[in-house]
Amino acid sequence: GSENKEQAHNNRILRPLVISALSKAGHESVIEEARKRFQNHFQATTRKDTTHQDEGHLIPGDLRSAVYSTLLRFGSETEYQQLLELVQKADLHEERIRILASLSCVPENMLHKVLSHYQSDAIRK
Repeated sequence: GSENKEQAHNNRILRPLVISALSKAGHESVIEEARKRFQNHFQATTRKDTTHQDEGHLIPGDLRSAVYSTLLRFGSETEYQQLLELVQKADLHEERIRILASLSCVPENMLHKVLSHYQSDAIRK
């Protein structure tokens, strides 16, 4: 009964922490899973026909920060641009904050691009 609920609650809190720790350590299967889940999420979120959006492809809210950060830490310019597209399409302020906060995880060679974005008018919209 209540023990299962407590265990489920603990798992929900610990999962994003474990994912973040493993990705920071360069655990390849975690990084690949984050990429796969993000691409499914991106496809479902940017689909023009949102009435048939497949909820099963969306990343759960409690895991998004960990997935976004992993993606930016090890991802490409394409994935960076996809995240910026999600910022523009996000209906919830909380989602915009998640994505914008994850931008701090970009590699050093992309830092100038992120700082330019933060100073642009796009961030204020």
